[in-house]
Amino acid sequence: MPIYAYPGDISLNELQDQIRFAEASDLELVDCVVYADKQNQLRTACEFKSSNLPPGKLLDLIFLVPQGSPKPASGVGPLFTDSVICGNSLTVVDFYR
Repeated sequence: MPIYAYPGDISLNELQDQIRFAEASDLELVDCVVYADKQNQLRTACEFKSSNLPPGKLLDLIFLVPQGSPKPASGVGPLFTDSVICGNSLTVVDFYR
């Protein structure tokens, strides 16, 4: 399963875009972990698995919403809640699809 690491100084919208970009290449997000790299910089590592969708088919868009904020547009359901680093701050995020 591929794991991609994202710097802690990106915004939540940028992290969401990076996850969507990975998912557009036949991957599906399964987990996020916060860690410090060798230079002691906080990062978010996202683990993906193959989505195994037929050619030309894409997953529905994923939405990252700070916990306690209103849920995104209708038609999306919760996936999981996890912690990420955005803007160099620990943020608890609800993931929707």
